[in-house]
This record gives sequence, C-alpha cells and structure tokens, in this order.
Amino acid sequence: MKTALRLIASLVVGSAAAVCAPAHASGYSVFDIGQLSAGTATYATGVNSSGQVTGYSYQFDNEGDEINYQAFVTGANGAGMTGLGTLGGAWSKAWAINDSGTVVGQSQTASGDARAFMSGPGNTLTNLGTLGAGTHSVATGINRFGQVIGMTMSYSDPAYFYAYGQEGFITGEHGQNMRSLGTLGGEPLLGTAIGDTEQIVGRIGNSGGSPSKHFAIGVYNGQPMPLAFSVSRMDAINISGQTAGEYSPDGVSNNVFIGDVNGVLIPLDFHHTTGYSYGCAGAFCQYGPASRSYAFDINDSGQIVGHFNNATLTTHFDWGFVTGPNGQDPVSLDDIVTLAGGDRFISATGINNAGQFIANTQYGHAYLISPIPEPAMAALWLGGLVLVGRRTLRAGGRRFAPG
Repeated sequence: MKTALRLIASLVVGSAAAVCAPAHASGYSVFDIGQLSAGTATYATGVNSSGQVTGYSYQFDNEGDEINYQAFVTGANGAGMTGLGTLGGAWSKAWAINDSGTVVGQSQTASGDARAFMSGPGNTLTNLGTLGAGTHSVATGINRFGQVIGMTMSYSDPAYFYAYGQEGFITGEHGQNMRSLGTLGGEPLLGTAIGDTEQIVGRIGNSGGSPSKHFAIGVYNGQPMPLAFSVSRMDAINISGQTAGEYSPDGVSNNVFIGDVNGVLIPLDFHHTTGYSYGCAGAFCQYGPASRSYAFDINDSGQIVGHFNNATLTTHFDWGFVTGPNGQDPVSLDDIVTLAGGDRFISATGINNAGQFIANTQYGHAYLISPIPEPAMAALWLGGLVLVGRRTLRAGGRRFAPG
C-alpha cells in the first residue's frame, strides 16, 4: 500500500492553490481562469501547449437552461480571459485551440444561421462557410498547421451534430480551401479530432438519421477504417496515433478506451477510482450500468481526461478524471484537489503535452491544473509556502506509472 500526500489547505496566491497529486507528479497548481463578465459561468473546452484555454461563458435562464453563450480565449497559463465576439449573431462557442492560439468553433451569424469560425489576428472571427446543401456548420478540431475539421448540417444545435450532419469537411492550412472529408460506404465521414500529421477520427454518418459507426483516417495504413459497432464514440488522437473514445459492448454501457496504432482498444481500469462503480443500477439492472465513462482528450504521453457518472449515488453524480501515461490509473479530480464552498469537478476536457489539463465544476468555474515538478514542490515546502497538509492512506494504493 502506498501513502499519498493530499494537501487540504495551502497558501493561495491570486486564485492559484498548490495541492499534492498522485505519484507521477509531486503536486499541482490550480488556477481559476475566472469569468468573461460578472454573473456568468465558465466552461473550458480546450488547452494548448502554452496553457492558453478556450471555451465559452454562459448564463442560466429562469428554467435553469444555459443561454447567452460567448466564446473566449485566455493568455498563457490561463491568465487574462478575452471574449471572441460572434459572426454577427447573438452567440458563439469555442471548441478547440492549436499551439498558435488559433481558436475554432461555431457562432450565430446576423442571418440566424450557425457557422464554423476560426479566429485570426486580434481575435477576429472568420466565417468558414458551409459545403453542399448544409445551412449550418461547426468546426470541431484544428491542428498546428491550421487545418480545421468539422461538418455541415441542417440543424444548428450542437447536441445534434452527428444525427443531422450532412457532410464532413477539412481545410488546408490556415483554414483555407474547405473541402469534403469524403465518404465511406456511401455515408459521410464526420470528423471530431485531427492530429498534427492529418490523422483524423470521427463518426460515419447515417442517412437514416442516427450515427452508426466510427472511423479513423491515417492511423491504420493511411486509409479510412471503419471501427466496430461496439465503438460508441471516437473522441481524440495523439501524435503516435493513440486514440481515446468510448465503447459499448452491450449497447447499454459506455466505457472509455485507449486505442493503439494497430486498432486494439484497451478499456481503462476504474476499479480503484473514487466514485466509479462497476455493476448495475437497480436490483435487476433496470437503470442500466452503475457508471458510464466518457473521454474528451488525450496527450502525446497517452494521458486521457474525461468524466464519468454514477447512477447509484444521489449526490456527486458526475466526476472528472485524469489518467497517467498510456491510460493507466485514472483518478477522480476530487481526490487531487479539494475546492472551497462545496464545489467539485464534473469534467476534464483538455490536456496538453506538459500534463496541464482543464477541468470544469458544478458551480460554473473552470480551472487550469498544472503539474509541479519535484524540485519546485520541495522548494514550496522548504520555503513554508504550503501551510497545511495531511497524509491519507488509500486502500490498495494509487499510482501513476507508464503502462
């Protein structure tokens, strides 16, 4: 059994707090990236190698629904939030950012259509347009060369991207020359993520109205490859061709996997992850699996971030998680950081190659969480900067180690 050091209180500098982490990192700094304007909540969707964060702010209406979306980007290490505006309409959402700080997403236009956008100098937004008969479009990913992927559709609500997607697109460098991503078996390829070597993962559309299968391009022999029906989502890809997504072997459960370059999908092991339950919800499994997990991003070390839920609990239904390299040892973010005021993490949505990741909370805050190297953590202790800590023993221990 290993002993994990968890810091419950520490000296707060600005809005950052030092906390201790599982064994592969000596500690983490935790930075609340703030609000775009007073009275708004924040949801982060992407982070680049400089720690720039993108996402959107929102408010709640009288029915508890989210409204007034506004895309944003921060400076390095999450500092200084800037609104990106819109394409002339009322709202915008940012979905991805590359290492140059270029942001892509979707915005309403003055005519009321929803169009894919890419940010430019001065954070001005460029309308990327549509393909074919699509009246709406969305950009879902961008690589370091500025190649953008996304899709056109007949319905603007992001919740229906894949059900209503008509044609997937990819651009050339810097968002130029949008073209079709093509088809497989007569159905459109709808991309969700693009790597720096033009490796793409996503879904295969279904003319019947609901998604059917998933695909990977440039990962397995450079050609579009349909994946098994048990793959329910393909979410992210890294420089080595490792993928992250979800599979559903029984059509009901939903479990995160890490895929290798040969197409072998390995499920993550959540047996020692706080909050995750295997088995059924309900005495006869009438409410489905106890927990479902979802991936959002993977870095070049194979660290995956995402969230899972637990249908057997009346509180703490959603949990954010991060893994070690190669998808090993997923840990609940609430085991890494204790937030003030009863707030807690519900998802982790992006991670860069330095191990910095972004996490969102139930009270509408977004945090950039950064690993602290061993020498720096030791200096904090020796300098008296960390005020209070305690040691907790975890049954079976928990470690972060390469697979």
